Amino acid sequence: MREIKFRQPVFNEDGSLRYWIYWGYIGGLFLPPEEQGDSYQYTGLKDKNGNEAYYDDIEDYKGCLWQIVWDKTYATTMLKKIRGDHPMKEIPRWNIVKGELIGNIYENPEFLKEAKQ
Repeated sequence: MREIKFRQPVFNEDGSLRYWIYWGYIGGLFLPPEEQGDSYQYTGLKDKNGNEAYYDDIEDYKGCLWQIVWDKTYATTMLKKIRGDHPMKEIPRWNIVKGELIGNIYENPEFLKEAKQ
């Protein structure tokens, strides 16, 4: 069973990220990312360096940048391409363990614009 953890961004008045609040198990319920409000759930996976992967993290894999997202259609974690020449727009979650986390859309706002496209 995977560990249930969340992190929540706290922002400065100018909208920049101030710090993260990390918290854990909430009554045994899985909350799909779209129902978590401003908090982001741990995917249960780690990148090739052992860093915990949360939704909206950005990963460098196969020369492309990917956003970790929740796919409502298949009810699973996916990687959504935000930059690069890979032929697929989304790839399965098990690729998280092969790549390297380089940030998230909050600490790296330039990714936010690309991720929303």
